[in-house]
Amino acid sequence: MYVVGRGGYLTIFNEDFDIVAMLGYYNSDLKAHGMCGNSRGDLFLFPTHANPDHQVIQLKRIR
Repeated sequence: MYVVGRGGYLTIFNEDFDIVAMLGYYNSDLKAHGMCGNSRGDLFLFPTHANPDHQVIQLKRIR
């Protein structure tokens, strides 16, 4: 499960609701607003307008 927090961070949980990863922190420069994925499993993060350098950020898969 992927959750974009109100402060602009992203938390990733597994099926047991354990935290697997966190990106950013409350009020960090990440400024996440939403996210989506495609049929290939690629994930895309959408920052707010407060982050003018990036309109869409594609997340890299780490194995």
